[in-house]
Amino acid sequence: MTMPNLFFIGGMRCGSTTIYLLLSQHPEIFMAEIKEPMFWYAEALRQKGEPVEGRVNGRFLTRRPYEELFAGAGAVKWAGEASHYIYHSEVPGLISSHSPDARILIAVRDPAERMFSEYLFRVRSGYFSGSFEDFVTQDARLDPGQGFTEVSERSRLGKGLQAHLLQSWIDVFGMERLHFINFDDLKSRPAEVAQQIYRFLEVDPDFSPAIVHTQRGGVPRSALLMRLLNLPKARIRRFVPRILREKLRAQIYSKVLDSPKVAPGTWQALRRYYAADIAQLQELTGQDLRPWSLRPAPGN
Repeated sequence: MTMPNLFFIGGMRCGSTTIYLLLSQHPEIFMAEIKEPMFWYAEALRQKGEPVEGRVNGRFLTRRPYEELFAGAGAVKWAGEASHYIYHSEVPGLISSHSPDARILIAVRDPAERMFSEYLFRVRSGYFSGSFEDFVTQDARLDPGQGFTEVSERSRLGKGLQAHLLQSWIDVFGMERLHFINFDDLKSRPAEVAQQIYRFLEVDPDFSPAIVHTQRGGVPRSALLMRLLNLPKARIRRFVPRILREKLRAQIYSKVLDSPKVAPGTWQALRRYYAADIAQLQELTGQDLRPWSLRPAPGN
């Protein structure tokens, strides 16, 4: 049974659906039809003797159904999946024990913008109803003079500490097996990013995929629109190809979602909180991340 040797590990709200589509269209790459099966995180929980049910979303939490996701891979060079494993430091060792030559793709994004995008996503999906300030101060305290203090391990702020999160992956796979994708480049030059990914994977770099930007967040303009946006999609999946579904979703979101204004003080506190990690991430990736610190708060 084929098992994956290619993993897109996140991060969250960093263009994962777009990257998944760029990968799945290439004839030399097979991507599991189900996005984010999170099998290896479930494995990590099992090995620690912790309960899995209720901790991990998805239907492919045991080995056999996970393997069946790749039954149609055939003789392609890469069989892959896309889950947000970047947030789970136990996972790289597990993947390496199964596939020591695996390639790892990672998307990085301005952490303040990533946090805001996650907030918009959760509001759009009906999981959160407060302000952005309410969102960032869950499990943390925002002091006007000191910035963020009393940040617990449960705080969403930790998902933006990308250099810290990457260290376990670098330790296990080494830099040569990791490929970094800057969300800004994916947004402004998606075709070029696709070619860079294909070259890293040593597949035909001249293949031209359909480009779909899908990850628009925002606040629905009415409660009815929110309910309609969050209707179950299972029936649609059966009859509409994924590329078309994502194009339609992107068009709908662009017309029915608004972006709220963020207080400059909250934005500057996020900038201070992430500054050291961004400097470390720039050193790790060799990318110029200085423009991140220059962007104003949304709506300003």
